[in-house]
Amino acid sequence: MHHIVPWATGGPTDIDNLTLVCDSCHAHITADPDDPHGWATDTTPPGSALAGRTRWRPPIGIDPARRPQVNHLHHPEHILAESMKRYRAKLTHLRN
Repeated sequence: MHHIVPWATGGPTDIDNLTLVCDSCHAHITADPDDPHGWATDTTPPGSALAGRTRWRPPIGIDPARRPQVNHLHHPEHILAESMKRYRAKLTHLRN
């Protein structure tokens, strides 16, 4: 688990401030989210398609603009919903 708002700077230890991360990736997240040389996390804002999801901002060595990305593998319910949508479409096609 990773604190989106760092615990060391007062971030709470509750479900809304935690996200999944493997040990090796966790080691690449910097304590200062504005440090351009490490990974940083924040939360996708309300109103966006993926509101509430964790966004990962890569270091400048990977993406100089540090564009945030959502790792869908950490949100299996999204992958399952998409799979179910395709499955239902296939069933509908087979029935017709």
